[in-house]
Amino acid sequence: MFPPITLDLNDYSKIFAIDGLPVIPKEKEEKLLSVLKKILAPFGTVASLTMPFREGGDGGGAAGTSFGCAFVEMSSVAEAKSAVEKLNNYKLDKSHFFKTNMFEDFENYEKMASVYKAPEYKIEKSESLYEWLMEPNGCDQFALRYGKEIEIMWFATPTTPARSVTKLPVPTEQSVVWSPKGTYLVIYHVLGAILVGGPEWKKLRKYQHKGVEFVQFSPCENYIVTCSPLSDDKKTEPIIVWDVKTGHKLRGFNRLKNEKQPWPEFQWSHDDKYFSRVDNGFIYVYETPSATLIEIDGARKPLKLHGKTTDHSWSPTDNLLCAYVPEHESIPARAVLLEIPSRKIVGDRAFFDVDKCTFLWQDKGDYLAVRVDRQGKAKKKLTAFDFFRIREKDIPVEDLKLADAVQEFYWEPKGHRFAVVHAEQAGAPGALPSISFFSLVGASKIVTIQTLPKRAVSALSWSSRGRFVVIINSESFEFYDVEKKETMAKEQKHMMCTNWNWDPTGRYFTTFVSGWKQKSENGFKVWSFKGNELMSVLKEGFYQVEWRPRPPSLVPKEKLEELMNDQGVFKELRKKYKEEDKLKIQALNAELANKREDMRKEFREFFRKKREEWEADEMWRKEKGIVPPVEMTVEEEVTEVLETVEEPLD
Repeated sequence: MFPPITLDLNDYSKIFAIDGLPVIPKEKEEKLLSVLKKILAPFGTVASLTMPFREGGDGGGAAGTSFGCAFVEMSSVAEAKSAVEKLNNYKLDKSHFFKTNMFEDFENYEKMASVYKAPEYKIEKSESLYEWLMEPNGCDQFALRYGKEIEIMWFATPTTPARSVTKLPVPTEQSVVWSPKGTYLVIYHVLGAILVGGPEWKKLRKYQHKGVEFVQFSPCENYIVTCSPLSDDKKTEPIIVWDVKTGHKLRGFNRLKNEKQPWPEFQWSHDDKYFSRVDNGFIYVYETPSATLIEIDGARKPLKLHGKTTDHSWSPTDNLLCAYVPEHESIPARAVLLEIPSRKIVGDRAFFDVDKCTFLWQDKGDYLAVRVDRQGKAKKKLTAFDFFRIREKDIPVEDLKLADAVQEFYWEPKGHRFAVVHAEQAGAPGALPSISFFSLVGASKIVTIQTLPKRAVSALSWSSRGRFVVIINSESFEFYDVEKKETMAKEQKHMMCTNWNWDPTGRYFTTFVSGWKQKSENGFKVWSFKGNELMSVLKEGFYQVEWRPRPPSLVPKEKLEELMNDQGVFKELRKKYKEEDKLKIQALNAELANKREDMRKEFREFFRKKREEWEADEMWRKEKGIVPPVEMTVEEEVTEVLETVEEPLD
């Protein structure tokens, strides 16, 4: 048991306990108390500090050793509460982390009734953050950033017109940022970041971090990272990790010393359990919600491989971490695949004469492509790819070597194919690259699907559902079907285009001219996946259009595959929805035809009245000799048939 405490316990409100201290002998008490006083000094005046010791060999420890805790009395309640809040999970050293509690909490625990009584509270119905997913026509939303506003809109379909949802004022110049599942929209503020959402687009949470310029969400939207790189506030860290729902600060971090360090600095595991970054050759893997390093060999420390790690990347679907260690001391470079938190190596690959190594995960986590760039003879650039088949036994690896210089690599979303842009002489005047498509499914080796030779291309953009790809050449766009190996539309133009993106369904492709890059012709265009222009908008002060992401389907993967493979069910559903669309289009056509008929009637009535006025003034015109009588005629051209265009996804 604890010996008598020398604190004045007349007022528990200013006393708190610190647990997690090292167990020490009596002769080291003065030194540890001195360290604790320095840690407590920023929070106010320490009125009393006591560390209990064992009188005998009880409590699982040797006689004369401490219990690993201390009791602190501050000069005020506010100071005590501030210390408890800020020092919880404080890292004393690599093996000891503080756990703090107000002393009153222990007293309250003793007063708890032996029989549980449910608390009485009133349940207030809150707004659903997912109401937008219930739109009856299955429309998608997108955000327009222009002037000092962000406008949220529903996109038009053949059966539903485009319509505005709301307009939100924007006090800063930052871009539109959606959360990964589309639940939240970020509004930057001079004092921090604000999350808005729900049917009324209310402010849901505020994160106070002065000078925020960048934000990053964890994949499951449980956490958000804010970064203020130019902040002059010495009391606040440049990077802070927050709990999204509670707004609680998990931990602050300093930026890495590498000036070329890109944002985001942290990478997240698919389930939000871990986040990490590389610093000075070590991989710092933190676990949530404590935001402390994972435990390695009984201690919380960074992960060290056989050499200095320079890059790493998480699988998008599993707690697998791949890391790259360059060549050193005659040891070849290696790409290592580890399970976290066990750190078990499940795959690795050695490389020689490496200039650069890049990790490229397929979005379903089935494959990992490791791109290795080397410098060959006569300054010829050589590129090879090693593909890890993650779902197969022992994770086999196969390579792909191209004789040409590789410019870019693109995975097909939701699929098994990838595209490579390559050229014989990269950067040579007049040399046009080629585009090759490959497949990894249904064979033990990589299969070449097709090569499109000599294409003017600056980038490729796969549809968000795969199969269709847009070949981009600055202001010109070619829409290509990889499945059928055919071009659907060629040389579609959007002058001065600066950016592009796909909607979540993969049916619509958006191009826009951002005011951040071009000062004229600002606006956007929306194209169908076949390359038909559906919408064109010019808007002064326009900066960005960003589609709202959709969360993963709640239908289990097996059931979804069953529905897609059952052609009978699929055909029935397709027939049902086509009939519904047909009826809606007929109703819209009838409404439009009635509106046009009303306009014709209105015009005919207007024309009749003006003709009567003209005829009544005929004698007066003759007397005055103004104009000779003229027979007035009106030609009407009426189009009753409204054409609709369907673009089915095979």
